[in-house]
Amino acid sequence: MARLVDNYIAAPELRTHTLVLGLVLDVAAALQAYPLAGAVLASSLVSSRVKRSTVGTAILLARPRRV
Repeated sequence: MARLVDNYIAAPELRTHTLVLGLVLDVAAALQAYPLAGAVLASSLVSSRVKRSTVGTAILLARPRRV
């Protein structure tokens, strides 16, 4: 999970990440589905720790799809 967060923070343009057993997670779509994420990631007043936590929460709430 920490690796997915690190990957998204480093390169937000990379949308999908392959997980195990043929599962793919679209992190950008997960962030769009999490209502708080847009405001938190866009704010310059929010710490990087809170931004990482927000991305992590969106990933936990996401539903990966089979390929």
